[in-house]
Amino acid sequence: MAERYHAEFVDLKNFKIQHELLRTVPVELMFRYNFVPIEQQKDALVIAVSDPSQLMVLDEIAGLLSHRIIPRVATLSQITELLKKTSSRSACWTKPARG
Repeated sequence: MAERYHAEFVDLKNFKIQHELLRTVPVELMFRYNFVPIEQQKDALVIAVSDPSQLMVLDEIAGLLSHRIIPRVATLSQITELLKKTSSRSACWTKPARG
């Protein structure tokens, strides 16, 4: 997928999440759109997504966060696992109810 869309692949298996960066993004957005922020650049937010071909989703995330987005590709299972680990370790984070 990464190669097809000329996006860099990011292995999140041993990724050290930047908790300060996570606090800048509403957790419900990360769960709704299945992404994790991995780096703040000067003028853009780098996020890991499983499918960079979903341009409308990327545009929506950019609009909601008021940031230019640079997508990187990761597996959906790694993104989900990282979100679960991060949310379970923080008392102030809760997974939004599905409804």
